[in-house]
Amino acid sequence: MKSKPGNKRLKKLMKKHRLKMKDVAERLHVVKETVKSWRRREGSSGYRNMPQAYLDLLKIYYGESPEYKPVTRRTKNRTIN
Repeated sequence: MKSKPGNKRLKKLMKKHRLKMKDVAERLHVVKETVKSWRRREGSSGYRNMPQAYLDLLKIYYGESPEYKPVTRRTKNRTIN
């Protein structure tokens, strides 16, 4: 069985940015086991679809979303991310 698109995109994003499950879990404020369930093959025990909103948040954070750019603000002498 094939993984859902969000789950496949999560795997690609993690590979591209060399992210560990712990990194994704911390960024999305979920437990590591949740990320693990998103990475499992569809039909396997414990598999869950990754909600699109979580994938969108990761894409925005890592600059993968064309609709949104990382937020920066300027102070007098420097730029803060």
